[in-house]
Amino acid sequence: MMKISVVQFSPLLLEYKKNLDVVSKLLARCDADIVVLPELCVSGYLISRREHMAACSERPGDGPLFQVVHDYSRASGAAVVAGFIERAGEVFYNSAMLVAPGGLIGVYRKIHLFGDEPSLFRAGDSGFNVFSIAGTRIGIMICYDWRFPEAARVLSLKGADIICHPSDLVAGAHLWKPVMQTRSFENRVFIATANRTGCDRAGDTELCFSGYSQITDISGKILGELGGKEEGICTVEIDPLRARNKAFSPRNDIFKDRKPGFYQPSR
Repeated sequence: MMKISVVQFSPLLLEYKKNLDVVSKLLARCDADIVVLPELCVSGYLISRREHMAACSERPGDGPLFQVVHDYSRASGAAVVAGFIERAGEVFYNSAMLVAPGGLIGVYRKIHLFGDEPSLFRAGDSGFNVFSIAGTRIGIMICYDWRFPEAARVLSLKGADIICHPSDLVAGAHLWKPVMQTRSFENRVFIATANRTGCDRAGDTELCFSGYSQITDISGKILGELGGKEEGICTVEIDPLRARNKAFSPRNDIFKDRKPGFYQPSR
């Protein structure tokens, strides 16, 4: 058995140091083995200028957010998934880092970019990978990846027990929450969606985020959730090894029963 937490709050747009302080204080309240923070958790989302992105970005394993997360991880023994702006030379990615007590385990670069993101970020090239932490297999997807069933399916086929899903979802919770329940159900995998709250404002543009972070089990049941506007932490206990049994009856297994040869679009 293990504990997993999703952390929900409202990052202030471009207030990097203030957001780092909030993240540090929220992490100090977590008592879990895996903690998931929202997408772009220390920069805010509605960024329109590359120089602003540069000021809020960092290289994997080398930056203020990594240091805050790693300090917490070493002190607590927990693994942390945190969304951030990744800087790679002159290129930026919308990424999520996985950090354990020993340091950086891996980075996922968001593959499905939403809205105006392609004008700022390069689409991810890291693929959907699964990382092992103390015998638990962790997959990562970010926000808009929820719209593509292939994302959760590939991670599950690669052996993920838990899919961590940092998000800045503007879609109503009545849309994405049941979809993520379905992703859990159809893959028999745990999913932890850490969504942000509040609104970003830049000039005449405003984006508001839906909150309602949740953790779902292999049957699609919501094990724990937060409200639409609250800042807080939701923690549940799970047995990640349950996700390795893909059978739902004595004669049926959702992966063994697949027929990939019939799944190609007609030509």
